[in-house]
Amino acid sequence: SQDAALADKINKVRAQLQQKLSISGDNPAGVSLSDLMRQQSNLNLQIQIDNQTIEDLQTKINELNGTVASSASQQNVVQGIQNEIDVARQEYTQANDLYNQALNYSSFPGNNFKQTLAAGPALYPDPSKKIKKVAFAGVGVFFGLIFILLFLELTDQSIRVPSGLKENIDMPVLANLKRISMKDMPVEQIFSANGSLPEHKRSYREQIKQLRYEVENSGKKIFLVAGYHEGAGRTTLIQALAGSLSLRNDRILLVDANFHHNTLSQKYQAQAALETLKTGNDAAADKALLLKNLADTGDAHVKVLGCGQGDYTPEEVMPASNILSHLKHNNPGFDYILIDCAALSQGPDCKELLQYTDSVILLFAADQTLTGEDKKFMDFLKKEKVSVLGAVLNRINEHNLNM
Repeated sequence: SQDAALADKINKVRAQLQQKLSISGDNPAGVSLSDLMRQQSNLNLQIQIDNQTIEDLQTKINELNGTVASSASQQNVVQGIQNEIDVARQEYTQANDLYNQALNYSSFPGNNFKQTLAAGPALYPDPSKKIKKVAFAGVGVFFGLIFILLFLELTDQSIRVPSGLKENIDMPVLANLKRISMKDMPVEQIFSANGSLPEHKRSYREQIKQLRYEVENSGKKIFLVAGYHEGAGRTTLIQALAGSLSLRNDRILLVDANFHHNTLSQKYQAQAALETLKTGNDAAADKALLLKNLADTGDAHVKVLGCGQGDYTPEEVMPASNILSHLKHNNPGFDYILIDCAALSQGPDCKELLQYTDSVILLFAADQTLTGEDKKFMDFLKKEKVSVLGAVLNRINEHNLNM
């Protein structure tokens, strides 16, 4: 491309020279000969310089062409060497694999085995060890189960046995109630059935009668069944105790003050009266108002005073002149009043209800742990000089009942 540009430049210079020469021929008087000669000399010099430049460029082009050719040949050489290296590496890998196989073959004893006698079956085959293996497996499983049971016994922090409760509380244990299922028979039927109960339910009924004896001989009328843990069985115990007292034709009032889980109110469809009933100065009118708001239980001797359900405590919803204060000072014909309340772990409900009760029955479950909060509550009752009838241990496994 540079050669073509120089050629065009030379052609343009020659054309200019020819034009000026033609002009000088047409008008000789216009330009002197010496000027023309000097211009020609300059143009010839310029042509020589351009030709020299062309030669220099051509020389550089040739050098570059030689360098490119040399690089291409060197690349071919390098590629050839790389191919030889790859072939050599592959041959080395194959040779190394063959060498390792030869070492393994020579080191394995079976490859040098030479049979010298004909083989045949054994005259006396080895006895089977299947029975021994099964026996060892059975012994291993047996001791493994023993270890697991011992580990669970050592790590179990629940009360479990009556002696475990007696050692940790400073009050009498009124009754030890075994674990029974209430799904096949409601608790009320345990005390209404005559001679048709299975042994474990009949035993439960007799244990409740022991608790009834303690209640009757306490000289108290209004009892609060309390405890720290939720799900210990307070509602079931109240129903069972009411059923046992009913056998003696006592009149019992069940007060549902468990606003968190008003199980008694829901079971007997009792209206929410505990939060709204107000008493006045007329005892007869107050008694009539109370009896009007009681629900039946199917037992003529047992009535229920219901409550609503919500996340609140008795003092937050009951009026100042509430029905419990009336029951404390004016008993409307009931021999015993049993109050159900929320667990202490859910709020201070049972503490707020202490002022309306004569005595407290503390309930513990054998499958729950006796915590520091339980002991704090017992210390609180002792400090406030609250009358505590005693404790009841519920849901004891039958094999732990006599321990």
